[in-house]
This record gives sequence, structure tokens and C-alpha cells, in this order.
Amino acid sequence: MKKIILIPVLFLLCINVFAQKVITCSEAGNFSEGLASIKVDDKWGFINTTGDIVIKPKYSNPFEQPVFSDGLCGLLDPATKKWGYINKADSIVIPFVLYTYTPFYDKFTVNYAAGSANGKLLARWRIINKKGEIILETSPNDYSYKTYFKEGLARLSKKSKYGFMDTTGKVAIENKYDDVRDFSEGFAAVKLNGKWGFIDSKGNVKIDFQYTEEPMPFSCARAFVRGANNKWALIDTLNKIIISPTFEQVFPFAEGLGIVSLRDAKGTEFFKIIDVDGKSVKEYKPTGKEKDIINFKSGFSEGLAIANQGYGNNLGYVDSKGKTAIGFSFSALHSFSDGLAYAEKVDPKTNKTTKGFIDKKGKFVIVLEASQF
Repeated sequence: MKKIILIPVLFLLCINVFAQKVITCSEAGNFSEGLASIKVDDKWGFINTTGDIVIKPKYSNPFEQPVFSDGLCGLLDPATKKWGYINKADSIVIPFVLYTYTPFYDKFTVNYAAGSANGKLLARWRIINKKGEIILETSPNDYSYKTYFKEGLARLSKKSKYGFMDTTGKVAIENKYDDVRDFSEGFAAVKLNGKWGFIDSKGNVKIDFQYTEEPMPFSCARAFVRGANNKWALIDTLNKIIISPTFEQVFPFAEGLGIVSLRDAKGTEFFKIIDVDGKSVKEYKPTGKEKDIINFKSGFSEGLAIANQGYGNNLGYVDSKGKTAIGFSFSALHSFSDGLAYAEKVDPKTNKTTKGFIDKKGKFVIVLEASQF
């Protein structure tokens, strides 16, 4: 009878061992749209969520870890030193002829590319779609701002003033502002005469210019803004103050929850999770015990937020109810995406660090190994 029980146990252990993939690389990015970039011999490729290499490392990006957005990824061809775009099947969608790269978010983007006039090769700004078709081509002096489209509008700069253009290249919002930020939930933070406010996609002022410090973008119909006391307040889309300026640190709302910190009567900082009405979901007030000291490092993503326990480097995840979802045993963590998160964990016995991607049970399902790590 014991043998019958032992066989399935061993079988399950074997499944667990072989389910863990090992990838040799010197660097890895976070997952996005089901793929994560890996760097091998200074070339970038991609793996899927099961750890299979689906795009062999052969591309370059000297500036950042490549990431897919809107189904495409901008990469540099090592041979031509020009930028182009591939899809998740590793097909070249837009040839490697561009001088710059910006991500696709709304089926269009803006790039710097080679053009011609009177038989001479000249640089041009181009609005292109996901097929690489040119929607608009104009001189670089017309659009001297690296930008991309968010919610159908892209930032533009003319004569040191900022505004927005639509996907046809037409000026949608006059370039009259000192600075602008991307649209989020139909609102964009803009700066005029030294003060920040918010406009809508038609250029109408929705929240007047009254904030000295740059506000955070709207998420879940809420935005954090700084008060005169340099603390953060919470407002809604009508500029109604949900919570007055009391917060020391804030993480933008996601999935209906925000994370903030404030100080108690003794001046000790502590964190809490709040809902969109400012009501506390969970407070981590000081108790004098190290295990109760919880400092957050991120907002929520896929139902989990990164936090640190105690005085040392003890990272883990907290769920939307404020409970510990993955224990505080990691030395480095990123937010979850596609059900996986980059993590690093030190073995206290061997002092060896394991690096890779964990699932929502805290188990490494993809291990990254390289002598360069």
C-alpha cells in the first residue's frame, strides 16, 4: 500500500522539477502581452510565459529593455543601425529604416525617418500606422518633440510651447502650454504660467491652473495632487477634494485601490490601502514590533502590491485585502504582469541568489542563469 502512495508523489515531484524552465541570459525584462525580453551576447530576444524562447536573440536596443505594446515591438537592426518593428511571430512589420523608436499604443506612432527632396536624403518626422503606412510626413522643425499617441493624441512642440496633435497630424490642441503630459482617462495635466491644471481631449480646461507641483495622472477617476504643505491630496475629475493634503507617499490607483502613507501623532510614517472614496481598507500602524512594519514599494497590479517587512530587505506581496499573499523572503521584486513577476531570492544557507520569474504562489517557474548576472 505504501508503494502505491509513493509512486504518484514521486511523479508529482518530477512534474514540478521539469515544469521549471532555465534560461541562460545576461538580462531580462518584464512580461508584456505574453512575452518578456531576454538579452544574450548583447542581443535581445523574447520568451513566453512557459519559458520557451519564441524570438531568438538577434536584435539590439541600447537604451532600454524591449517590450511589446499594441502587438508590436520597436528594435534596432545591428547590421543597418536603423529601427523597425516586429510582431510576436518575429515577422518584420515595419522595415528597419527609421532613425528613432517610439512605442505603439493607439495603432499609430511618430518616428524620425529618412525622406527625400530634390533627390537629396533628408530627415523627416512621420506618423505611421501599424502597417508602416505613412499618414503624414513633415520636416523635423515642425515636430521637435519625441512623442507617441495616447488616447488618440500625441504631444507636440513648436517654438518651445506644447500642445497635442491627432493621428492625422492635425493640431488638435493649440501649442500654448509650458509643458504637457499624456492623456489618461480623458484628462491631461498641462502647465501654464507656472501652474498645473487638467484639460480634456477637446482642449477644454476641466481643472483650473492652481497646482504649483506636477499632479499625478488620473486613474480610477482619481488623481493625487500636491498641496501647499508639500503633501499629497486626493481629488476626483470635478476637482472635488476627497482627502485633503495629508499623504507623505502615494502610489496611483489601480484596480480600485490606492496605497498611501501618512504620519501618526508621534511623527512615525505608516502605510495604508484606501479605496476610491478614501476609506481605509487596511492600515499598518506602528505597534513597536518589527514584523508589523510594512512599507510599500508599488501600487496594485493583478491584485498584488510589493511591500517590505521590517528593517531589512525583505520583500513580498500583499493582496487587495491587505493580507500577505507571498511571504517576505525576496531581495528584489517587480510587479506582476501576465501572471508572472521578476524576482530575486537569496538562499540563507548558501548565499546563492536565484533570479527569474515567480507565479502567484511565489514559486520560481522560470529561472535565469548566466555568469554575467
